[in-house]
Amino acid sequence: LPRGRVVEIFGPPESGKTQLAMLLSVIMMLPWSDNPLGLIAPSKPIRPLWLDYEADRDTTQWQFARIVKGAEVGDLFLPYRRCRMPLADDVEQIASHMDKTKADCVIIDSLAKATGGDLDKSESPTRFFGALDQLRCTSIILAHTSKGGEGRKTIYGSTFFTAYARSVWEMRASPDDDTLHIGLWDNKANFRGKVEPMAFNFTYDESTIRILVEDIKTVEDFMQHLSVSAMILEVLKAGSKSPKELKELMPDVASGTFYAELARLTKKKKI
Repeated sequence: LPRGRVVEIFGPPESGKTQLAMLLSVIMMLPWSDNPLGLIAPSKPIRPLWLDYEADRDTTQWQFARIVKGAEVGDLFLPYRRCRMPLADDVEQIASHMDKTKADCVIIDSLAKATGGDLDKSESPTRFFGALDQLRCTSIILAHTSKGGEGRKTIYGSTFFTAYARSVWEMRASPDDDTLHIGLWDNKANFRGKVEPMAFNFTYDESTIRILVEDIKTVEDFMQHLSVSAMILEVLKAGSKSPKELKELMPDVASGTFYAELARLTKKKKI
C-alpha cells in the first residue's frame, strides 16, 4: 500500500472487503510486525480514520472488536466518522476530523456513496478524487465490482476510478459454512512489481473473527482465476500428463495461450 497514494480494493458484496480493511487497520495501528499473515507492517504506527458511508458506528466498532479479539493483540479502538454526504461536499469537515484524530490515512467504505452522482460519467470520479487530493494522505477505498459474467472484473463505474488509483486489488470470495475464503489479485501496481495472488480465510463466531493465510491454489473456486502457468503447475502436482491431457483439463483456456505458456514453462525448466 503506497504511502500518500490511492489504494482501491474492489469485489462483490459480502466478499469480506470491510473485514480485510479492518485487518489492515490493526496491522498499521500497532504496527503488528510479527503478524502470522505474511504481511509487512509499517516501521511506525499509522493512524487510520474510518469514513463510513454504509453502516453505523456500533456495527463497525463491533466488527472491528471481533477482528482485534481474533488477532489477540490487546485492545484497539478504530477512529470513526459516519458520513452522509459525498466526499466532495464534506471534505472540509473530514479534514477537520482528521486533524482532531491525528489520522495519517482514510479508509472509505464505500466508493459509490462517497462519490455520489452518475458513476459512469467522468465528472463524478474527477470531483471525488479532486476532493481526496485535498486530504493529502494515504487512502484505502473499498469499491464494488462491475456487472457482467465470469472473467476479469473492474471497479463499478467509470474507468477513471481505476485510472486515478495507484494500486488496485481485486477481491473474490468463496463461502464455506462459518469460514469465508478470500482471494486477492494484484490488478494495478504503479510503484512496485506485481505480486502473486494470495488468499486468507476468515472464520466467524459470535464474538471473534479469526484470519489465517492459506494457499490460494487449494481453494477450488479460485483456481479458474489463476494464471495459466499456475493452473498447469498445480495440475501437474498430481502426476505426469501429456500436453493433450493437460489441455483437456483446461477447456476454457485458448489453445494458443495454453501452448505458449507450456513452452515458456519448459524453457524455464519448471516442467
